[in-house]
Amino acid sequence: MLLGPDSAANESSELANLRANPGRKISGPGTPAASSDSQGMPNRRSEVLDIPMTPKVSKEMRDLLSEIADRNEASRAARKQTAAPEVGIFFAFGGHLWVNGTPLKDAVAYGDFRIHDEGHEQFWAKLQKANSVPSDLDYDVAPRGRVAYSTKTLSFQILADKCLLKDKRMLSRIFQVMHLPTSPTQTTVGPDSHYKCPGCMPPPKD
Repeated sequence: MLLGPDSAANESSELANLRANPGRKISGPGTPAASSDSQGMPNRRSEVLDIPMTPKVSKEMRDLLSEIADRNEASRAARKQTAAPEVGIFFAFGGHLWVNGTPLKDAVAYGDFRIHDEGHEQFWAKLQKANSVPSDLDYDVAPRGRVAYSTKTLSFQILADKCLLKDKRMLSRIFQVMHLPTSPTQTTVGPDSHYKCPGCMPPPKD
C-alpha cells in the first residue's frame, strides 16, 4: 500500500449519523391539552392514532431488503479486510505523512520479525520521481521510521526519529493509516539508532 500525502490539517472528522428523536408532545399555548377519561386519567387515544400503521411487506420488498442486507454484509467484510494491520516504512515531510506498507499476512520474514521488503532509500526515490518531495534532498534528511511485527512478542513495533515520536498528531496518523492496535501490549513505540534526521542529531562537540 502506498499512501500520501496525509496532512492532519486536512483531515475530515468522522461524523456519527444521528437519528432524530421526536420526544413527547407537551401541552402549551396554542396546543390542545390531552383529554381525560371519567376517572381523571389522561386519554392517550389521540397519540396512538397519530402513529402510522406499518404496511404489509410484499415478497418483492422482502427480496429487495434481503439483497441489500447481503450487499451490506459483503461491504463490511471488504472493509474489515482493508483495515488489516500493516508493516511498512514512512516519511514525515512538509507536514505530510508518506507511507509504504504491506498487510501483515504478506510481510516478509527477517529474523524474528515480519517487515515490509522495501527500504527508505528506494521509497524516497519513488517520491522524488513523482515530484512529491524535493529531488535534491537526501532521504536521510527527512524524519522517517518503520513498523515491524515481532514474532516473539506477537506485537507491532514503531521505530522512528525522536522528533516524530514527540509529534503526537503525526504518531496518531501512523497508528490510523497502518491500522495498528492502540494497546501498549500490542504496539510499542520507541527510537532507533538508524533513524536520526539532522534535527535529532546531537550538537557537534567543540
